[in-house]
Amino acid sequence: MNYDGANRGTDHRPLDLDVQRHIGSELQNTFSEIEKGPLPDHHVELLLALRRVERELQREQK
Repeated sequence: MNYDGANRGTDHRPLDLDVQRHIGSELQNTFSEIEKGPLPDHHVELLLALRRVERELQREQK
C-alpha cells in the first residue's frame, strides 16, 4: 500500500478499542471544561457578522 506524507509505507492499524475509549473520554473531559468558559471575543464577532449576513440575505429574499 502507498501512503502519502511522512509515514509512507507504514502499517496503519486501528487503535485498540480500550485506547479509543480512553482518548474519547479525555477529549470529552477537555471539551466539557472548555464549554464552561466564555466565548472568545473573536468568536462573538464572527457570530455577529454571520447574523448580519443572514439578515441581509433574508431582506433580499423578501
